[in-house]
Amino acid sequence: MPQPADDSWRTNWIDRFILARLEREELDPSAAAERVTLIRRLSFDLVGLPPTVDEVREFLDDESPRAYERLVERLLASPHFGERMAVYWLDLVRFADTVGYHGDQPHSIWPYRDFVIHAFNQNTPFDQFTRQQL
Repeated sequence: MPQPADDSWRTNWIDRFILARLEREELDPSAAAERVTLIRRLSFDLVGLPPTVDEVREFLDDESPRAYERLVERLLASPHFGERMAVYWLDLVRFADTVGYHGDQPHSIWPYRDFVIHAFNQNTPFDQFTRQQL
């Protein structure tokens, strides 16, 4: 494990790797983001939606050391998390409710979309997820 010269910025074990690289590149770590920025970044990243005013207020009012962890856990438990993560998978498998521009027939593809979203929300192991599709 890397042992950076200045370990004061570190908040967890992975930061040692980041600090070591920054030192090699002769760069300083960026300042910590404001809490409003943190909740916006995390919300867009995990659920693809901006936080509500109430969610921002709740996060800003939570002064406990675990506030960020609780926010992460809440967003991971949201049904929107599965929707956000499913987008990448559905793009990879070329999911579509259409055959193309001409001659579209009625399709019932939505059950597969719902299956993928549910699998992400349930944290289904990848090997099981793959077998279920086959």
